[in-house]
Amino acid sequence: IIIIIIIIIIIIKTIIHNNNNNNNNGARISSQNLIDEVTLLNRRPHEPELRESVWNEIREEFMDLDESGIGRIDYPEFYEGIKTFYSGCTEQECKYVFDMFVELQQQSIKNETNEMIAMEQMLKHHTRNRNRNRKQRSKRKKRHVEIEEKTKQKKSNDNEDDEEEEEEEDDDDDDESIVVIKTKTLSTISELRIGPFLQRIKQYSIDFDTPEQVIRYVVRKMIPIAEQKRLTYIYIYIYMCMHM
Repeated sequence: IIIIIIIIIIIIKTIIHNNNNNNNNGARISSQNLIDEVTLLNRRPHEPELRESVWNEIREEFMDLDESGIGRIDYPEFYEGIKTFYSGCTEQECKYVFDMFVELQQQSIKNETNEMIAMEQMLKHHTRNRNRNRKQRSKRKKRHVEIEEKTKQKKSNDNEDDEEEEEEEDDDDDDESIVVIKTKTLSTISELRIGPFLQRIKQYSIDFDTPEQVIRYVVRKMIPIAEQKRLTYIYIYIYMCMHM
C-alpha cells in the first residue's frame, strides 16, 4: 500500500510540474493557496478592453437565469449560462470553473470583512476617545461652574445638559453604523453573486466580437489554474494521510 501511495505521489508531482510548464499564462499558486486575480486572470493593461455591447449580451443572459430574482445564481443556472455560449465546455470543466469563481468570491468577501472589522474597530476607538474627551470637558465645566456666580450656574447646567443629549444622539448613530457594517459581510458559499461575477468576466476577457468567444476565452483561461489547484489539494491530502 505504501509503495502504491508513493507511486501516486510521484505521478501527481509529475502532472503538477507539467501543468506549470504548459501554462501559457504563467499561472502559479501562492504558498497560501490563494488565487491571484491580477497576475493570473485579469486582462493585461496593453490588451484591448471588452466592448460594452458584447458584455451586455452576456449580462442579460445570466440575469435572465436568476429566476429567484435575488441577484445570485447557483451551479445549475451557471452551467446553463456557460453552455449557452460555449457548448464545448464539459460538465466537469464547468464545475471546476464555478468552484473557482466561488473561491474568488469568498476571497473578496474575506477582504471586505477584514476591512469592515478594521472600520468597526476604528469607530469604537473614536467613540472611546470621544467619551474620554467628554469626561474631561465635563470636569472642566464643573470647575468653571464652581467659580461662576450663582445667577449663571443654572444657565451653565442647562447648556451642559443640552450638549450631553446631542452627544447621546451621536452615539446612537455610531451604533447604527456598526450594525450596517456587520450586515454587509453576510453571503453564501454555494451561489455566485451576479454583479461581481459579471465584472470578473469583463476583467478577465479581452475584446472579442461575440459573447461565445468571450466565454470560451475566460473558461479556457481558468481551467488550467483550477485543475492545478485540485491536484495540489490531492497531493496535500495524501501527504497528510502519510504523516498521520
